[in-house]
Amino acid sequence: MNSYSLQRDILFDDGCQIYQIESEKDGVCLKYWILAKERTDEFELRIDGLPSIVSELNLDFSAGTEIYEKLPDLELKYTGYEGLIKTDSIVCATRLGLLINEKVRNIFTGLHIDDVEYFPAVLIEENSGARDTAYYFANITGLYSCVD
Repeated sequence: MNSYSLQRDILFDDGCQIYQIESEKDGVCLKYWILAKERTDEFELRIDGLPSIVSELNLDFSAGTEIYEKLPDLELKYTGYEGLIKTDSIVCATRLGLLINEKVRNIFTGLHIDDVEYFPAVLIEENSGARDTAYYFANITGLYSCVD
């Protein structure tokens, strides 16, 4: 017998949601996690560029494979403006996968989501040079194709 259940476990203030899917097939229980994020405000920070090391090493944080290279902190530049909102999960270029803050990383850890590698990110505001080190690239190594 096959059975499926879907529940929303966590809803962040910025509209980011984590869903848990449990499925049972032939007596085997499987758990899947889905992070859903869409920009909910035009002032939310969006990162479009790539750190130079990502291009140089041809890295892809959305491929579902482990990254074996030891990487320096990955620096991303952005231009700040009045009203800018840095969310728990920032939308960024596709090859960068998930850009999350410490809060989301701690939630993943608490949910025992273990097939994730974390690489420190530094967000640098271009005009002031202000550095924000509270973010990580989450490279999900247990990635499965699904329907969007």
